[in-house]
Amino acid sequence: MLLHPARAEAAGIALLESVVAGLPVLVTDVCGYAHHIKTADAGVVLESPFDQDEMNTVLMAMMNNEKINEWKKNALLYSASEDLYGMHRVGMDIVEQCHHRRQQA
Repeated sequence: MLLHPARAEAAGIALLESVVAGLPVLVTDVCGYAHHIKTADAGVVLESPFDQDEMNTVLMAMMNNEKINEWKKNALLYSASEDLYGMHRVGMDIVEQCHHRRQQA
């Protein structure tokens, strides 16, 4: 299981890596990629504002939950059906297109 109680996080590549590895995730909603955990049903996303007691309670519940195997399965299925790493390729395509336009201008 990955525990990622970030208070500020633009993306959270570790979340994607966990999904691909089939690890259930406990994460805060401030992580940019937390929506993948929610969409995949691959763990629990804690809503803001952060509350340590809530995180402790949810973590203990997750560790003792029979759903942990379902979260693992869901993570692997989601990672097999989604392009989780295409953002780099898309970003590079945009940079190259902008460069090409400037050269032509």
